[in-house]
Amino acid sequence: MNENAKPLDLLELLNLDDGQVIEDRLLRWAEAFQAWIAERRARFTPNVAADSYTAWREFLAFTGKPPWEATVADMEMYIGALKKRKLRPGTIQIRLAGLAKFYDYCLANCIDAECEAGFNPAAVVHKPKSERYGTANYLSYKEETALLQAIRRDPSPLGKRDYALFLMLLRTGWKAGVVRQTRWGDLSRDEGRRDRGGEALTEEVWEAVREYLQASGRLAGILPDHYVFAASREALVREAGERAEDWDASRPLSHRQLHRLLKQNAARAGLKAEKINCHTLRHTATMRQVEAGACVAAVGSKLGMQHARHIKYYLKRLAGRPKGRLRARKRLDPATGELVPPGSEEIPSRAPFRAGRRNHLALTHGFYARYLPEFEWLAEEGKEPPPGMDRAILRWRIVMRRITIIGRDVEDLEDALYYLRLVGYCSVRLLKAIKFQQTMNKLQMKLRWDAFFEERRKP
Repeated sequence: MNENAKPLDLLELLNLDDGQVIEDRLLRWAEAFQAWIAERRARFTPNVAADSYTAWREFLAFTGKPPWEATVADMEMYIGALKKRKLRPGTIQIRLAGLAKFYDYCLANCIDAECEAGFNPAAVVHKPKSERYGTANYLSYKEETALLQAIRRDPSPLGKRDYALFLMLLRTGWKAGVVRQTRWGDLSRDEGRRDRGGEALTEEVWEAVREYLQASGRLAGILPDHYVFAASREALVREAGERAEDWDASRPLSHRQLHRLLKQNAARAGLKAEKINCHTLRHTATMRQVEAGACVAAVGSKLGMQHARHIKYYLKRLAGRPKGRLRARKRLDPATGELVPPGSEEIPSRAPFRAGRRNHLALTHGFYARYLPEFEWLAEEGKEPPPGMDRAILRWRIVMRRITIIGRDVEDLEDALYYLRLVGYCSVRLLKAIKFQQTMNKLQMKLRWDAFFEERRKP
C-alpha cells in the first residue's frame, strides 16, 4: 500500500468518474476508511494495514457496490472467487477479517445511522476453515544432508555463498529476511563471539561465511555496513566471481532470488521443490533444537512466540508430520525428458541471463538492471551505447525483443497471459519514453528558435 495515499482512498477504490456527484453518505464512509487505515498503520505492523487495504480494494472491485449495499450473498460470491484463485483458507480469513474490522469501526463510531444495528455482512458469512500450521513441514536428516551436499557441489563463489546462506538458515532458525539483510557489522567477533542479536553462530556457519567471503575476494576489504550475502553487481553481463568488484555489497540478495535458489537447489538434491520454502528451513532448525533438548521457552524465544500454548501446538504439529516425505524418488530431466536419479544432474549455469523459454528472470532483470549485455556487445564492437533518453528507448526495445523470443514458445494459457502482461507493460514504457523524447525535442527546437530571434532583434 502506498504510504502517501490520497485522503479519500475509498472513492478511488470505487472508480468514481470525475464528474460524478459524491453523496454525503459516501463521503462519510470515505473519510472513515482513511481514518481507519491510518489507525491500523499506527497500531499494528505495516503488513496489517496493507492486508486491510488489499481486502477492500479487491472486494469493491469485485462487487462494484458501496460498503453499505454489500450483502452476505456478495460476501459468499467473493469467497468463491478467492477460492477459484486457489488462495489458502488462512489467506481468505485475513481478507474477511479486514472487511469485518472496518464495518466494526464504522458501527463503533456511528458513521452511518441508516444502516441497521449490527450491520456487518463480513462477520456473519460462513468462513472457510483453516488448519493452523496445516502445511508446515521440515526436512529430515537425510533430506537436509542431501540439500547441503547438492549446494556444496558447486565450487564457484556463488555456490559458496549459497552454502553459507542456507547453512545459516538451517542452523539458526532466523527468518529469511533477517539472514538476507545481515551486515558484516552484525556478526561480532569480539572475545570469540560470533552472533547476531545475541545468538551465537556455530563454528560451522562461521567458517562457511568466511570461506565464501574469501572465495569472492571480499573478506579483506569488507566494511561493517556491507551486506554479507550480496547480489551480483552485473547479473546480466557476467557471473559474480572471485573479484570484490563483481559483488554489490550495498545491496542484499533479494527475497525473490533467495526463493528461486532454494527451489533450484532442492530440485538438484532430489527433493520435492514445490513443497519446500524458506519456512521449511526455519521449521527444520526448530525441530533440530527440540531434538537437541532445547526447552519450550528457548524455542519460543528464537521463534518470537510469547505464549507457551502456541509454541507447544506448533511443535506438536511439526512432530506429527511423517518423515522423509519431501524426498523425490524419481525426477524428470526437463532437457532430455528422461528419468534421472536424485541429485545427479550437472551444476546449472546461473549467469549471464539470456532470454529463453520460461527464463523470465532475464526479463525481470531487463526491466530494472543498469547493465545489459547488449550494451556491452556494442562496446566490444567499438560502438558506444547512446546517451540519455535514446539509451532508455534502446533498453525497452531490447527487452521487447527478449519478450518476442520467449513468445515463440508459448504453449499454455498461463504462459500466454504472462506474455501478454509483459508485452503491455513494455509497450507502455517504450511509448512513454518515445513521447518524452519527442516533447524534449520540440522544447529544444523552440528554445533554439527563441534564441535565434532574440539574436536577430539585437541592434
